[in-house]
Amino acid sequence: LDSAHATMKERMDYLERLMGDSAEKHAKAVEEAKAKAEGMHKRLAACEKHGETVTGLQRDHEDHKRDHELHKGTVQERLQHLEYMIADVAERHSKEVEAVKGAQHRMASDHKAQHGRVG
Repeated sequence: LDSAHATMKERMDYLERLMGDSAEKHAKAVEEAKAKAEGMHKRLAACEKHGETVTGLQRDHEDHKRDHELHKGTVQERLQHLEYMIADVAERHSKEVEAVKGAQHRMASDHKAQHGRVG
């Protein structure tokens, strides 16, 4: 009976040790999981904080893009106006050159006619 009792006691001690070890391992795993969750929460909070910054940068980029498109449109309109003005000036200049050539030709003809009668 004593040997059976000792065996029973040894078996109980073994089971208690096993349960204690298991409980300690479980408690340690729970603490590690809590620490990981806390670390993830901190990282998520940092990402959310930067998320506002990224959203602001996206908004600023869209504003800049819109301003650039407006400026680009204005530059194109101004360039078209300048091209029109240059074409207009070139056409007037061409007409004036032709008028001067015509006047020179008439003057030369008149001069020739006058010198031909006088001489």
